[in-house]
Amino acid sequence: MPRRRISVTAAISFALTAALWSCAPFATYPPIDGAVGIDNPVYEPVPTIMADSFRYVHDRYNAGHDAFAVNLPPGTPAKVYDKVLLKLGTGEPMTDSSQWGYHLVELRSRGLSAEADFVVPRPGAPHALVTLHLEKQFNDYSVKSAKVWNLPVSVPGPNYVPPPVAEALAQGDSK
Repeated sequence: MPRRRISVTAAISFALTAALWSCAPFATYPPIDGAVGIDNPVYEPVPTIMADSFRYVHDRYNAGHDAFAVNLPPGTPAKVYDKVLLKLGTGEPMTDSSQWGYHLVELRSRGLSAEADFVVPRPGAPHALVTLHLEKQFNDYSVKSAKVWNLPVSVPGPNYVPPPVAEALAQGDSK
């Protein structure tokens, strides 16, 4: 009798794990050729992964700056910036390259884990490329490790496009 109960418990655990993995995409943002891409970064879990990543990066690399700017990959809709900043509760979109801030270069969602590549400023040193490895913890993602790469990196320019400008560009209006 106890053996049967263990088998049923194991089967239920396996089914729940499989269901959770099937709901979480294996994808990359921004999309890259030959890989599954995240078509719409507005949908979860992308904004949550981004916000949790920015929170971690700011906690570790702020160099005394309370205020900071968020720079997402080129082509990211303003709506994603809004969701990420709402989840963070602080920060602003990067609109000028002189702002102190962090640049999210790429995000890879892998089921219940994720990786995020950032370009971060360092006082008195060149910017650094940092890769975060995250795992899902209930409704949030927790950073399990971070790797600072020792190689030259170019600093991305601001990618934020305000909503009215984005709408005008989409409609072909040159206002």
